[in-house]
Amino acid sequence: ATHNHEGPDTIGLWGQSPLVPGVDAAYMKRLVECTVEAITAADKRVLVQSPYYVPTESMQEALVNTALSGIEVHFMMTGWPDKKIAFNAAKTFWRPLLEAGAHVYLYDKGFFHAKSMVVDGEAVSVGTMNLDTRSLELHKELMLWVYDEGGQAFGDCGNGQAHGDQEDVGDLLDVAGEVGDRIGEETRDL
Repeated sequence: ATHNHEGPDTIGLWGQSPLVPGVDAAYMKRLVECTVEAITAADKRVLVQSPYYVPTESMQEALVNTALSGIEVHFMMTGWPDKKIAFNAAKTFWRPLLEAGAHVYLYDKGFFHAKSMVVDGEAVSVGTMNLDTRSLELHKELMLWVYDEGGQAFGDCGNGQAHGDQEDVGDLLDVAGEVGDRIGEETRDL
């Protein structure tokens, strides 16, 4: 079957044409809305990976409120920042997540650049969208969402491990356990 890329399921994906420069604001707004909807619709677990974390207000509220409602929320980002200002800005958003019961991890084996989300092991997204306002408001981003009712296609993805292979879990620094008391200090590096 052919697909015209202008139906309600694609929101005109890249506006009129993927070759037109600039950001389609309506598309980016809908991308953020869809991500927030997926987070708030979780029944058991939300796993998020992004190298940067300076979220929009709606994204931060979604993650905090989901954690407050008793849903497991795990957020993972790089522990080897390439942009110190962005990394220090991210730290200011961790405390509300931790206080709500979410888990924040830093990948400490090298620079981590994945952008993905798993919701209840049934919905998975992967793409180019960082969870930072620059990516969410200025860039042309794309996330592929795959849904599998019952989560059978994804195996253990999101149903037992916080993130990654068991070998990689040892390379995660649990922010609450290791540096929780220092979160929010001005520019101190971890």
